[in-house]
Amino acid sequence: MKIAAAYNKTIIGDIDHNINSTRDILLKLKDKSIDFTLFPELNISAYIKSQQNLDYFYKQQEATVEKLKNISSTLDIAFAVGYPQKIDKSNYISQVIYYKGDIVATHFKTHLGPSEIEIYKPGDALNVFNLAKLKANKNIITESASKDFIIGMQICFESHFPELSYIQSEKGANLITFSYASPKETSLEKLLRFSRYLAARAYDNSVYVMCCNLSGQSENGHNLNGLAMIIDPKGNTVASSTLDNNGFCFTEIDNELLQHIYKSKMAYFNKHKRVDFIKQLYKEI
Repeated sequence: MKIAAAYNKTIIGDIDHNINSTRDILLKLKDKSIDFTLFPELNISAYIKSQQNLDYFYKQQEATVEKLKNISSTLDIAFAVGYPQKIDKSNYISQVIYYKGDIVATHFKTHLGPSEIEIYKPGDALNVFNLAKLKANKNIITESASKDFIIGMQICFESHFPELSYIQSEKGANLITFSYASPKETSLEKLLRFSRYLAARAYDNSVYVMCCNLSGQSENGHNLNGLAMIIDPKGNTVASSTLDNNGFCFTEIDNELLQHIYKSKMAYFNKHKRVDFIKQLYKEI
């Protein structure tokens, strides 16, 4: 399996631009035999929090979804994009996987940043998705799953809670994705910061990790500098990009490396975790 992390420059209020820049990257990846591509948090809507901008997006959401389905119908690449969704009068930040003209999986951000709480509601599910089965019959795996090619998706602030990665790994994930819309730092500064703690998510859970950060501006004018990075289960950065505006990186999953780790007495740490002991510690605090 070949995976790619990508980012596109987004413009608030110009949804067609955001869709088209996403499509252009996918077309560049079309001939590279990529199986799955990750895009940043809210890369279709741009990073928005005001009700005015959300309402504007919702008026075009149905048409937006159809355009994304049309793009996916012409490609053999499953891809995950970000946009807000309104459910029962509540706003959610979502990451949605498209494949062959359909939505095949959705993750709703479970842990919101402090500035997002007033406008968004957190999701309450932490699923994993078997890409091979999604491609075969669009079947979502929500409990334990075989070590095939199984994705656990997280969005930005969720990456700071290591328990989430552990849970997704125990549900069978061998790839955990992190989509960001993190402002202010340069792309290189952000890449170095992400690598410090995302390498631990990969190494401790024996999984591949991929991340990407949004490019553009936030509503308050803060710069969002794009980046993409992929880390192997040993914590090594195997691919990255910090080009201006739009970029991507890709690699091939090394199944032999994964199987070697899973069979190792020492390298696959999670099988030695004293879960009941840790549960008791949580109760004590």
